[in-house]
Amino acid sequence: MYCSNCGNNIPTDKTYCPYCGTQVKNNPINNGYYQNISYNNATALRGGTNGMAVAGFVLALVFPFLGLIFSCIGLANSKYYYNHNGRGLSIAGIIISLIPLILVLLFVIGILSFISMA
Repeated sequence: MYCSNCGNNIPTDKTYCPYCGTQVKNNPINNGYYQNISYNNATALRGGTNGMAVAGFVLALVFPFLGLIFSCIGLANSKYYYNHNGRGLSIAGIIISLIPLILVLLFVIGILSFISMA
């Protein structure tokens, strides 16, 4: 079972945690419901706004390449840290970033084909 205070694995016969001294209570964490959680290595879900998704969306309007990078990071963060909060904003930032990048690419290809014809 795991200590509810420090998250260390403690023997089931102990009534106090040998690492932090907290009294071990009979709670869901120690009953096996959350036995797969490693508190020292786990990343807790954050509440609030996914800042990378917001930054990606805003940057997509001004600097498409940076907006694409930030939106992709925001999309990954929304899955692991924000319980999918900001997912739609990240996807919108990716789409808005890709449109001008594709237009620039088509423009460059058009210019290069025009130059090669001359």
